[in-house]
Amino acid sequence: MSVAVEAPEAISIAVLLGSPAWRRLAAGDDEQLSRFTAAIGRRLGDPFYQPRGERDPIARWIEQDCSRPPIPPPTTGASSP
Repeated sequence: MSVAVEAPEAISIAVLLGSPAWRRLAAGDDEQLSRFTAAIGRRLGDPFYQPRGERDPIARWIEQDCSRPPIPPPTTGASSP
């Protein structure tokens, strides 16, 4: 079973995490971060979501990775025609 079937919110959140515009909001000022966390909350079905603590992967991503460019997907080694 795919992740999209098991956890559709994961795909919805991944779209935000990979978007340069949303990444800028996550790395921005308090108002921008609030817009970002509201968007995450909508996708999680939690209108009061706030990233908290070390055990929250979104909070960790905001603290450590949102200002870095996204990492491209790994290659399979197969060359394109």
